[in-house]
Amino acid sequence: MINNSTIVISSSLIISFLLTQIITPRLIEICSKYNIKENPNERKEHKKPMIRLGGVGLLLSFQISLIILVNLNDLYDFIELNNSLILKIQIFSFLVSIIGIIDDLLNINAYLRLICQFSIAFLTWTSDIRIDSLYFIVGNNLSYSLNLNALSSCLITMLWLVGVINAINWIDGIDGLACSLIISSCLGFIILSILNNQFDSLILASSLMGPCLCFLIYNYYPAKLFMGDGGSNFLGFIVAIISIIYYSQNDSINFNPLQVSLLIAIPIFDMVYVILKRILSGHSPFLPDRSHFHHRLVNIGFNPRSILNFALFISIPLISLGIVLF
Repeated sequence: MINNSTIVISSSLIISFLLTQIITPRLIEICSKYNIKENPNERKEHKKPMIRLGGVGLLLSFQISLIILVNLNDLYDFIELNNSLILKIQIFSFLVSIIGIIDDLLNINAYLRLICQFSIAFLTWTSDIRIDSLYFIVGNNLSYSLNLNALSSCLITMLWLVGVINAINWIDGIDGLACSLIISSCLGFIILSILNNQFDSLILASSLMGPCLCFLIYNYYPAKLFMGDGGSNFLGFIVAIISIIYYSQNDSINFNPLQVSLLIAIPIFDMVYVILKRILSGHSPFLPDRSHFHHRLVNIGFNPRSILNFALFISIPLISLGIVLF
């Protein structure tokens, strides 16, 4: 089965990478022609207008590669896949990305954006993609599982999905940062999925990692284009879904908040820090400012490349801990 997993991973990476390589240059041409760009402001690090619909390429590459892979798997039966589950995830991720793309083009109200995100998260929960139980570890030998009732499951699932969506959106402030962190998280989930024969999360993680690897070529400093909210919302939704699917598709493991927080460490901790700081300062948690992880590093003299290197220097050991300690 490991050999079949290797085939699936390599196929996912190659197909989604090549699709992104085909689509992204066309997006750059279209956005340049119609002047679809993000202008600089006091919160942004870029100094000139930048193409901001790169997330369309990530979305299309992911969706098309999954369609190809699911059909290939039906023909050759490499791994056991839940095709209806994959289809649901494709639909909901498309809706999440569309909300972000509309925001990129029209700059919609933050509260309306949140309402849309929570609505899609609720639909996701009603489709049986949900967190039904939590697993906690205290020390070496003490563990505790908590089964959730329907209301608690719904609230926690929605908060997790919307929280990770916005965590990735908020961390996407330096060239290549969000994309690199998602690649690291996907690698962690790929390893865990192989170790525990979780094939739905395996194909999702590898199909997300491929487009991110290719997109990083264009988004690494100095970036040629940005993913925009359409891209960051899409990446956040899928990595949150992968974490839910990884745990929910195996009866022997429950959703482990500490482990999954280590796998998505910097975006999660950045979001928690920023929200607490804003609330304690008497401000709205949704009020934009320059208190994010990358902003604080810029303020003490880090350049974009050093911020990216520092983020990976922190996140890779944390992801490794998340893999080996549980």
